[in-house]
Formats: sequence, C-alpha cells, structure tokens
Amino acid sequence: MGAIVSSLPFLAGHDRALFAVLFLLAIPTSVVKVSLPTTAATLSMSHVLGYLALFTLGTRAAVLVAGAAAGSQCVFRNRGRSPAAYQTLFSIATLALAMQISGAIYVWLGGKPGAWEASTALVPFAAAATTFFLLNSGLVAGAIAVTTAQPLSRIWFDTFLSAWPVYLLGAAMAAASVFAIERPAPWLVLFLAVPFAVTFLNLRAYLERIDEATTDPLTALPNQRFVLAHAARELARAKRRGTGLTVIVVDLDALKAINDTYGHRAGDVALRHVARCLQGSIRSHDVCGRYGGDEFLAVLSDCNAAHGEARALELQAAVDASEVEVRPNVNAPVGISIGVAAYPDDNDSLERLLEAADARMYTNKLRRAPRVMHAARSDAHESSSLS
Repeated sequence: MGAIVSSLPFLAGHDRALFAVLFLLAIPTSVVKVSLPTTAATLSMSHVLGYLALFTLGTRAAVLVAGAAAGSQCVFRNRGRSPAAYQTLFSIATLALAMQISGAIYVWLGGKPGAWEASTALVPFAAAATTFFLLNSGLVAGAIAVTTAQPLSRIWFDTFLSAWPVYLLGAAMAAASVFAIERPAPWLVLFLAVPFAVTFLNLRAYLERIDEATTDPLTALPNQRFVLAHAARELARAKRRGTGLTVIVVDLDALKAINDTYGHRAGDVALRHVARCLQGSIRSHDVCGRYGGDEFLAVLSDCNAAHGEARALELQAAVDASEVEVRPNVNAPVGISIGVAAYPDDNDSLERLLEAADARMYTNKLRRAPRVMHAARSDAHESSSLS
C-alpha cells in the first residue's frame, strides 16, 4: 500500500479536474470486462484508464486510478459475496504496485506524461505495458502458487501467458487516445474510438462464442469436448514433468428416480447442484466438466492416487449430506458415485485411465445400491403423500 500513500501528494497538484474524471470513471468501468475462456485473463476498461492517467498525468495519478479500479472490482464483481478484507487489500496493492513500477520504467526510458510523441514514446510505452503485465500477473500467480502449493512458473504459464494480447490492446487504446487528444484536431478521438469500440465488441462476441462452444448450458461447467482435451494436455504435461494426474468420474445417483418422482426440472436442479459442489471442491487450476448425461469428470493436475481418492471421498460425503429443493418447500436427498484413476499408478493412457475410473465408479455404485434404493423409495413415498 506504500505505492498509494506515496502517490497521495498528487492530489494537491495541478490537473485535478482531469484526474477526478479518470478516477471517477475507473469505478464504473471496473465492471466492464471481457474474460478469456479457461484463463484468468481479462480486458478491463479501467486498465485503459490507468494507462491513460499514466500517459497524461504521470505515475502518481495512474497509481491512484488503478487503486480505485481494483477496489471497485472487489466490491462490484463478486456476485453478491463480500470478499475478505485481505483479498481486497491484495488486489488494490497488486495493481497499484504494478502501475507504480511501470510508470517509473516509462519515465526512465524517456516517456513524458502529457507530451506523447510516437517517435520517442513507443519504446517507453511498450516497456511500461510489458512491465505492468508481468508484475500484475506474476503477483497474482504467486498468490495462487502459495495457497495451492503449486510451482509459480506453472501457474503463470498455464493461466496468465495467454493474457498478454489483452493487456497490449488496453495499453494501445490508451496510447491512441492520448495521441488524438494532443493533436490540433481533438475530434480525431471519435475516429479512433469507433475502431477500438468495434474491436472490443468483436473480441467479446468472439470469446462468448468460444465459451458457448466449450460450456455445458445446463450446468455452466466445461463440456465433454473441452474437459477431455484438457485431460489429454494435462496427461502429456504430467509425463514430461514426471508428476501425477488424477481423473475422477462422478455419477449422480438415481437421476431417473428423481425425474420420475418430481419431474425433469427436478433432475436438472440436482445436476446443477452436483456441478456446484464439484466446482467448489476442486482447486483453482483443476477442471471439472460434464462428461455425459448424469456423469461428470474432474481432472486434478499434479495429484497422486492417494490424494485424489481422499478428495473424491470428501466430495462424495459432502454431496451425500446435502439436499436439493425439487419442488417449492420440498427437499430431496442427493448422492453421487465416484471412480478414481491416477497416472502413473493405473495407466499412462487417457483412454485406459477413464475406463478404470468408470469401472470403479460402477463398483462404487453397486456398493451404494442399498442407500440409493432407500433414497429413491423415500422420494416416491414423499411424492405420493404430497399428491
């Protein structure tokens, strides 16, 4: 937070009107984002404002704008959940520090805030944009690596490397805006705004199409095509690095009984409930997708057989202890059967691993048959009583 404290004296300087505009705009624009599927990469319009503040007002102003944007993101983009105080402080500190160091690089290499000249500012601009990307993504990847006990390099390469074009586009939008503003004809901003807006909208539409093609519409989890492709990539990576990989096949128990007793809408509710349980139980870099009609597949990277088995049993116990609202004010029990297979313990072929996990899932289902039948009979009795 020292970056923000050291930037506060800017508030007593000149150009406070322009700073106030950028600062206030950073709050609503922090929620305007385009997310890259399967990565943590996003294009935020508030990042564009941060660059714009750097190029027009200098490093201190940019740090304050970035801090405002980070705080707003934590407040307004958490879907009703209040983030922990340390998470908010970390987000603010990360963006502020990345912007402060990027600004120092920009000035050190000859960049002059408020005096954009393409012939002298391109190198400082590229260096500042690169520095901001590396620092911001590196700090976030570091936090993930610490909390998940995963290698920093792996987290960064797998999750953040693909974000580079997004950061570059945001910086380019800010640079073009400064160039237009400082020309004798500021109306050029309108001509630049149109292609950038079209590019932004086209990028968002393209990414939404990709997301639709790889997402199961009912559960909002990755679909079978995506999760199988991800499993193949992770298995190849595990072979190269000599690490483990675990796959977990999950089957919703008695889905037909739920559909017959309460209707297909209740079955959809149960599937979405299990999907949420799975998504909430895996680590941030693991992937869980819908594998079939009532089956799911979880792919746990760098995970050995013992750990994968333990995680699967924890998930099964959590789902077994839960209920879903199949009708207004009517809850029904729900359960899952699981099968676990791991590389290299079970096989080195993805097809064989999936076969092993599927066979173990059916074995687990047979062991659980009395419980499943009891739950199905209870549902049927309850349904007949209600009718």
